[in-house]
Amino acid sequence: MSTNESVMPLCWKRATITPLLNRSGLDKEDIKNHRPIYKLPFISKLIENAVARLIEERSEHSDLRDNYQAAYRRGHSTETALTKVYTNIAETHDEGSMTALIKLDLSAAFDVINNPILLKRSELSFSSKEMP
Repeated sequence: MSTNESVMPLCWKRATITPLLNRSGLDKEDIKNHRPIYKLPFISKLIENAVARLIEERSEHSDLRDNYQAAYRRGHSTETALTKVYTNIAETHDEGSMTALIKLDLSAAFDVINNPILLKRSELSFSSKEMP
């Protein structure tokens, strides 16, 4: 196994899945009120973290990210993004212009995923050579 091959042994990908109730007070019998918690082998989490650090370092130094991206960046957060939005609104107001802000609630976005299709796609293997 190596990062050049983009392959992780199958035994490191096997997970124990436990359904967890989204929040207290919901009907425990309704599967829609649960989310899956995946428990992966420790070694796979180590490899995942090492690869994530490698990708983060490379993308940080290679202009792959937009300057305004706050997610998945060291030293940036939702507060950083909110500060940028607030600053833009204040600057626009000072110029005498108006600002339109569109907010999307994606909290239930994964409730509409077609699980059989997702499972089928997860069976397909992709290498880094096939990715753009």
